[in-house]
Amino acid sequence: MNTSRTIAWLRSPKVSPILIWTALAITLLALCRIGYVLRLFYLDTAALAPGTAIRPLGVTYHLAIAWFASLLCGGACAFTGGIFATIQRRWNYLAFALLATGLTLAPLLLSNWGFNHIVQLRQLLLKD
Repeated sequence: MNTSRTIAWLRSPKVSPILIWTALAITLLALCRIGYVLRLFYLDTAALAPGTAIRPLGVTYHLAIAWFASLLCGGACAFTGGIFATIQRRWNYLAFALLATGLTLAPLLLSNWGFNHIVQLRQLLLKD
């Protein structure tokens, strides 16, 4: 079996940036989805009286999909891009991959902050 083609592909300087940009694109799409879901949640809770108890399972389901997409898919792409950058000894790509890996946590943190902000703004109570 000829493995020289596989090794040549791994050493291609185009692999790392493509994976890293893919991770950033997945993270950006997850942030857009989270913004859309939180906007709909904000509009849906406008008619509720303050102090109303809610159980937003649909909102948490859609937020969880965006979390997993960003963390698993985006994180895997960024981590793999970082491995390829290390193999190629391209340290600027490795730093960019580490930054992209850290940014995959942004949808998780921002969605929790946005959800809590809407609940506090509308003065809603969450059911257990």
